[in-house]
Amino acid sequence: LEVRITPAATPQEIRNKILLCDMAKRFGDGPLTVAQWPSAAGGWNDVALEADLHAKKFRAEPYFYVMHFVKQPDKETTDTPAMPHCRHYALRIDTRERAVALARALSQWPYICYRIRGIDACANEVGCRPEVFGTAFRFLRNFRTEDFFREHRLFPEPVPLLSATYHAGEDFYDIADGLRAIDEAICFLELRRGDR
Repeated sequence: LEVRITPAATPQEIRNKILLCDMAKRFGDGPLTVAQWPSAAGGWNDVALEADLHAKKFRAEPYFYVMHFVKQPDKETTDTPAMPHCRHYALRIDTRERAVALARALSQWPYICYRIRGIDACANEVGCRPEVFGTAFRFLRNFRTEDFFREHRLFPEPVPLLSATYHAGEDFYDIADGLRAIDEAICFLELRRGDR
């Protein structure tokens, strides 16, 4: 099963979202030990999480996470002749920041690498072309954490790479616009076989 959540603006917030959802599920399944629950200061016990990873408990879970970037209509910008902005400028900046935060979370915590398996873009596609997310998708698809794992020697097996989903051609002004959106998604997001 996929659990879709929007990526937060910082690596710590992304990590906390994932851990909170996982701990809530574990709480529903049965009792949690004191070592597994976050402390009153708001911190998670990294030793307990690493132990769970070594025992492969969370890799066997029947669900995983997909980071869901949100499409939005273009906002008016305050362009000046000396400093023009491209369309969806604010959304591009926000998406870039969230993609970098996600990459940092994947690099810092092995646990997160095993829980997040994909990226997606959601919401109404009319008024927000696929190329707006092109840089973020390509960056995250080509991001590798193997060097981190090799350096720290935590796990011998490679971490799964992120898959991609992009909804295109479902909502359009006319058939040519829908076909164009599909073509743009394939080209700009570098979608490959196995992506959706």
